[in-house]
Formats: sequence, C-alpha cells, structure tokens
Amino acid sequence: MGMENEPNAKRASIADYEVSPAGVTLLKKFEGLRTNPYLCPGGTLTVGYGQCISQKKFDILYPNGLSEKDAEDLLCSSLTASYAKDIKRLVKVPLNQREFDMLASLDYNIGATVLHDPTKGDRNNGQNIEMLPLLNASRYEEASLEFPKFTGGGPGQPYYRGLLKRRMTEMFVFRNSASMPEALRFPTEDDSFRRVTNCDSIAKYWEESGQQSLRDEAISLYKAYKNQAESSETTR
Repeated sequence: MGMENEPNAKRASIADYEVSPAGVTLLKKFEGLRTNPYLCPGGTLTVGYGQCISQKKFDILYPNGLSEKDAEDLLCSSLTASYAKDIKRLVKVPLNQREFDMLASLDYNIGATVLHDPTKGDRNNGQNIEMLPLLNASRYEEASLEFPKFTGGGPGQPYYRGLLKRRMTEMFVFRNSASMPEALRFPTEDDSFRRVTNCDSIAKYWEESGQQSLRDEAISLYKAYKNQAESSETTR
C-alpha cells in the first residue's frame, strides 16, 4: 500500500516548521525518562530524554536533580536549537508535519552527520542508504522505505530489535499508514540483519508470530501520534 496523504497534510515549505507536540510526545516514548545521568550504549553520559550532558554541567544546572519538567524543557530546547534546524538545512523539498517530525526523530537518534552521509555510521554495515537523495528528489515513497535501514548495531554487534520498532513506527507515521510496504518484502542487503534474524526480508521478520508484541507496540505508537496530531488540528 502506498503513502496516504489526507487533505489537511499538504506539504509546504519547512522554513517555519518546528517539531509538533505529537512529535515531542512520541520522542519521549522512544527515549524514556532518566532523571539521573547514565552511560548510554555508546558510552556517552546521558540524562532526561536521551540528552548528552557532562557530570559537571549536570551538577551545576540541576543541583537538586532533574525533574520531569526539566527533562521536557531540555528536550524541546534541543529540538528547536539543533534538530529542527538540521532538517531545514538538509531537506530541500516541502514536507508535511508528520514527515518533518519523523525526520527530526531519526536525526535525534542517529545525528545529522550520519543522516547526511550514512556511510559515516559504522552501524550501517556498508548498506546503500539513500534517504536524503531520494527525499530531495521528491521521491517521498522511496525515501520512506529507508527508515528501517538505520537499525544495525554495527559490525559484530547484535541487530537492535528495539531500534526496528522505532524505525518502523517512524516509517508508519511518515507514510501515514501502518501497512507493510510491498518493497520491504524484497530481500534486504543487510547481512547483519539476515544473520541475526534468520530472515531475508524485513517484512518476513516483522510478520513472524514471535514479533507480535513488537508490531503491537509500533502500531500503538503510530496511532497515538495520529490521534494527538488530529486532536491538535481540531483545536486550532
């Protein structure tokens, strides 16, 4: 099934876009809240909703600890100051709000350097990832299929099941559809994915009975974003 584009989701210039409240809520669910600094899997000190911070800066800014409101303020500030700007700099074509939000979500997770040039990401296992070239050629449908490629754990690392849930959710929201694209039934070129999952395509793995909880969670997140976005539209 192709991408659905209802009338109220017309694409427009992204010059004045920011991540929407529905996009912020989804990011918070992806990241989870940690009020005390911890080392993320990449070895970076992190706090709140996935924010990198030094222990010294944390101690100075939050001597009484980080509250949930502090964490949300920190997230929204960084989205405005960095990640929304990344998308405006890298994307040269009109987007709708859903598409903008999901690109910002991807950027928040992998960083602008890797989004701009996926070959710089050692987790991508040499895959041919063409999200931005496709998107900037207005090939939105094909660009949406690139989301699930950003899920590897790097050479010799396990394939990250949780990242697949996130990428599939981002793809569903971007496409405004939770249906499996037929193109994802074709064999994947990601050797790491095939080795770890024993499946030759993303669709085959995703639709296995053992992935029911993963599918349910992704579809639930997609629907929650959709409901919040539609509710915001009706209250404007």
